[in-house]
Amino acid sequence: MDTFEVIISPEAKSQLSDYVRYIRKVLLNDVAAKSVYEDAIETGKRLSVVAGSLAYCKDEKLRNYGYRAIYFKRHQYVMIYRTVGQIAYVDGIFHLRQDYENLFAINQDL
Repeated sequence: MDTFEVIISPEAKSQLSDYVRYIRKVLLNDVAAKSVYEDAIETGKRLSVVAGSLAYCKDEKLRNYGYRAIYFKRHQYVMIYRTVGQIAYVDGIFHLRQDYENLFAINQDL
């Protein structure tokens, strides 16, 4: 079974950090913040195994650029990524209540 190296972009790391900080500082829930962070780590590990097999994004622009999505197992978040060879590049992390495909396309200037 082939595995992928997973590289998280600085932007995606910043997005995750913002969500965790919001949960800790605004919602005042350290347990939930830790749980979301741990779910992100586990999602990255799963991505290293399944990156090449997941469906492409529904949004045409993202699909044309080869972007796919992997959903967190226990929380309402998603990682947007693309593969190049055996490397999975995570370029965005979003909450599912956001219009994440459109936001991502705008942020990436696609």
